[in-house]
Amino acid sequence: FNYFNFLAEHIWQGKTLFTELQSAHVDRTVQCFFKELPDTWLMQLWCDRTTFDDHRYLERVAWLSKQIVDGGAQGLGDLQFVLPDELPQIAQINKVVEALPAFGSIIESFEQSVLQHATKEAVRRGDRALNYQDLNAKANRLARALHDQGVGRGDRVAILLSRRVEMLVAVLGVLKAGAAYVPVEASYPCDRIQYIIRDSGAKAVITEDCQLSKIGETSAWLFDVDADAPQLSLYSSENLSAKPGADDEIYVIYTSGSTGQPKGASVHHRGE
Repeated sequence: FNYFNFLAEHIWQGKTLFTELQSAHVDRTVQCFFKELPDTWLMQLWCDRTTFDDHRYLERVAWLSKQIVDGGAQGLGDLQFVLPDELPQIAQINKVVEALPAFGSIIESFEQSVLQHATKEAVRRGDRALNYQDLNAKANRLARALHDQGVGRGDRVAILLSRRVEMLVAVLGVLKAGAAYVPVEASYPCDRIQYIIRDSGAKAVITEDCQLSKIGETSAWLFDVDADAPQLSLYSSENLSAKPGADDEIYVIYTSGSTGQPKGASVHHRGE
């Protein structure tokens, strides 16, 4: 943001000339310039269109500025960032033609999506992708493997994985088993990772080769998505009959621990 209220004044051949100050443009940014001229104000807005996906950004700022100048808005909440010609399209997109079915948990909702979009791509990370049908099958097999290790309703399972397709398989597998998942950031220091696994009471840890050394000693069952994946082929890929309920725990998220040890906050399928 730049504000200029100084104009260099020059006399040339008896006429007063003003030199307008300029500011250098910075790539990959949005820059706003307000210039106080002798008889008016000038606002200039520069936007790097190669950086921002919204190619109507300049129009939006001009529309916001007009609302502010007109003085009709009593507060920020009265200002509209959406352009007037976009309102009918948004209204059409948001038009509800039928009530959504009431699902007891996210698993019931996901399995309904599997029936509707079986062969459509559900998740992608780099060059790896799974359609809904394959994602569901892998999650079902993992859920049965967790059951074999005594993991069930009311239990917690830590997930220590990098960003990869198997992360979603792990989340769905844990939920299908009736348990709650505990996401553990792989970039955390080892002592924090071990604390979260221990404090959450995780009955199992789903991880990968490169993270195993961070876990330390634990009584939890370890499942390595790299080394142990072939074992899942022994289990059925069919949906499990038992589903988690709306009041069951879905996940436990730990704070950063900036004021001491991290603390876990629990969320349920019904939502908070």
